[in-house]
Amino acid sequence: MAKPFERLELYDFTDSLVANIQEAGQYPYISENGSCVPKLIWISQQQTYLIVCGLTLIREVDVPSGITLYLPTYNTLTFSQATASYAGQWKFVSGKTSVTLKFRIGTYEPEVIIREEE
Repeated sequence: MAKPFERLELYDFTDSLVANIQEAGQYPYISENGSCVPKLIWISQQQTYLIVCGLTLIREVDVPSGITLYLPTYNTLTFSQATASYAGQWKFVSGKTSVTLKFRIGTYEPEVIIREEE
C-alpha cells in the first residue's frame, strides 16, 4: 500500500508542474520584440527542471526525493506563440502511484493519467 505522504507529494509536485506549464504557455514571457521564447528544460542528473527565457531564469524546481522520473530523450518544452509542437510523455513515480503527463501537438495542456498499483 502506498504511503499517503508519498501520494500527496507526487500529486503536489505534478499539479505544480502542470500549473507552471500552463502559466508559461498561456502568456509566454515573450519580450516586446519577440526575442525571448520561454522553455522548460529538464536537468535529469540534478532532478530539476528550469523555466528559462533566453538567458533569464524564470523558475527552478527540484523534484522531491522519492519521486522517480521517466523522461524521453528530448525533454525540452518550447513555448512558441505560433504552435505547441511538442509531443511526448513524462512519467513520475512514487511508491505504487504514478502520474503520467501526456503531451500532444497543438496544446501545452497535458493529459494527466494517474495510476495506483495494488
